[in-house]
Amino acid sequence: MPTYRERFAVIAIVLPALAGCATTPVFNYSVQTVDVSEPTLGSVNIAHRGESIVRQGRYRELDVIHVERDTPVGLTGVCTIGYGYYYKVGQDKRSSFYYPTVGEGGRLNCLKTGSRPIGILQAYDAKPTLCLVDADGWSSCNHHASFKRSTRVTATVLEQKLVYAGRAGSTIKIGYRESADDDPQLTSSKDLELDLKDSRILSYHGAQVEVLEATDEYLQYRVLHNFDRTTSDSASSKALKERLRRL
Repeated sequence: MPTYRERFAVIAIVLPALAGCATTPVFNYSVQTVDVSEPTLGSVNIAHRGESIVRQGRYRELDVIHVERDTPVGLTGVCTIGYGYYYKVGQDKRSSFYYPTVGEGGRLNCLKTGSRPIGILQAYDAKPTLCLVDADGWSSCNHHASFKRSTRVTATVLEQKLVYAGRAGSTIKIGYRESADDDPQLTSSKDLELDLKDSRILSYHGAQVEVLEATDEYLQYRVLHNFDRTTSDSASSKALKERLRRL
């Protein structure tokens, strides 16, 4: 039978393993740039008044994690990973690291530090484990956490779209919208009209749709082509090409 000292030695080894371990956060993640063009060419779709007919854009997309409920960590539970979203800042071979987002919940709280945000969140890839890693690299974990990974668009580099605005007589009304979050000069709008007596093909800046049915409430159409990236109302083709080339 183990002596008291031997049993104490085992406890001394096991408790730190349960409470947490030393962790070195990694900061090697970069925001991704993604291109979106929708709907697919040749598809038949319905756009209601105020909805986009075709949309094309380039966006900055960020990996995030959503913690679905307040999650206590560590043996004593004095620290909590708060409900909300956290954005990715790095990853290693077995886990990813996240910071709280601003305005969407997500707080790393410890009673011993006055319930102020501290440290960084660590989420393991192959198991439901979340850890709070403090500034000294010491982690406290919960191995039965509930969370989901997803992506978020953080900025619009450039977006172009046609929006359905209704019908009057034989004429349908379309709005062209162009925007970029970080460049006010790439923001513009224009109202367009198409008389269905003259044509059932709507064309603008390379985008083409065939009108199949149109009422004041909705438009049924077939996508023939999406926007040409080198054309824009608010910037010259040369300037737009250079902007997209740099991304």
